[in-house]
Amino acid sequence: MNTDKTAYDIQIAAGEYPASLAGQQATTTSEPPKLVSEQKDYWQVAAKAAQRTIPHISWGPNVGTAQSAFQDAMAAAIRDRTPLVQALQKTQQVVVDDMKATGFKVAGP
Repeated sequence: MNTDKTAYDIQIAAGEYPASLAGQQATTTSEPPKLVSEQKDYWQVAAKAAQRTIPHISWGPNVGTAQSAFQDAMAAAIRDRTPLVQALQKTQQVVVDDMKATGFKVAGP
């Protein structure tokens, strides 16, 4: 999906760094996402972070829920000036609760 121009344009508009090489190239001429519109080097920072990602990541069954929860929690942390670690904890709780509600057996919290 993310090798299609329309697909990676949607990812870029949402502030997601695309996995496809064409999408990554497209970020070099893209404006930063609205949430961080003043951070002009957003895509350069994203590219550096992407170079350090862990290979062979397994994604959970509710990636959409995780993405929404993360965006909501980060926006709230910025707005309320609360520690970012709390935003990550909130994201984890939303994801775990969603998985349990969907019938998954979850180890841990």
